Amino acid sequence: MNNEQREQEDHLPDQLMHDLSVLRESIQTNELLRAKLRKDLLKNISASSDEKRLAFSLKKPLPLQPTVWAICGGVLLTLLLVFYYGLRDPATQLPKQVKITQSHLLFTVPSDSLTGSVSWAANNRFLAYENGNTIWIHSVNSGFNQELLSAGSGISYHDPDFSPDGTTLAVSIKEAKQAKIGLVSFGTRAVQTITSPPDGYADIQPSFSPDGKYLAFIRTKIGDNPLASHADGDLWIVKTDGSDFHKVTSDALEPVWSSDGKTLAFSRQLKGNSNKNREIRIISQDGAGEKRVTDGRSPAWSANGSVLAYVDSNLPTETVWVTDRKGENKVKVSTGQDMRPIWTDMGTSLAIVQPNSSTGSLMFQQFQFGGGIILSETKE
Repeated sequence: MNNEQREQEDHLPDQLMHDLSVLRESIQTNELLRAKLRKDLLKNISASSDEKRLAFSLKKPLPLQPTVWAICGGVLLTLLLVFYYGLRDPATQLPKQVKITQSHLLFTVPSDSLTGSVSWAANNRFLAYENGNTIWIHSVNSGFNQELLSAGSGISYHDPDFSPDGTTLAVSIKEAKQAKIGLVSFGTRAVQTITSPPDGYADIQPSFSPDGKYLAFIRTKIGDNPLASHADGDLWIVKTDGSDFHKVTSDALEPVWSSDGKTLAFSRQLKGNSNKNREIRIISQDGAGEKRVTDGRSPAWSANGSVLAYVDSNLPTETVWVTDRKGENKVKVSTGQDMRPIWTDMGTSLAIVQPNSSTGSLMFQQFQFGGGIILSETKE
């Protein structure tokens, strides 16, 4: 202690002087004890074997410093956030708005199809559609239409669906007493039959799985006019080589695969109503976990499998809507008189098929979505 400090302390009260003296002694004592403990610890460490040091550390672990606790807490919080946002149901991850940046007429094709059955190739270059009881191809770039298959005596072709790689079309081949599922080479036009139902039954509406290895289709009884309005039938899955048949569910139409190949969406007629009043349902490809989504028909999965576009056929004017896979958030996209929606441009836009009865053609109206398709809280 220097002289200046001593002179300052001479003016302090006696009790404060006593407390200050006790504090100094305590500090000196603590410093001596810390120095002795440090010396003993170093001595023990240098004298101990590796095994004794390990035993000592296990018996009396050193307390974690606050910085270590903060780092551990941050890592744990990060893992929890990754788990919550990465593994939860994709339907709950949707932002909550829809922004249509563009709407325009793409093109018109001549077609006498009463169901609007069309298929868009994944490369967005070709469209397959029905006309004159057979399949035609429309080139999106040139606008040229060409007949792919010629309808023969007593044979017609319907329900085209492009394979994921665009090299093959699955079709329904209608004959006198039955309708079969066939594969048509887009290059050679060769036809390979995949199914063979009993007489009086029609295999219709084939749908390729995302990996191109399986086809979902409907087996239904042939009615008086099965091409105009199919009756609900059994939903089946088959490999594209004709093997591994298995039934998924009953009372179904319009099967479509989700992008991961694990789930199928389809429509079903509501009991006690006309064929126009239908509902959208989803089911696992093994037949488990069937769930209702919403009223409507003609479901179409988005590229990431989180959104379904569909036609609400229960309204006075049939319109296209989009919803999450739980059917909780719904947004109206079009204004009406729609036959079916088709996702294009990797899920950033919808091409909506609309009939033109005055010209006997199908119009394709495109709705472009900025930032992808997102849903709001809008209810029907």
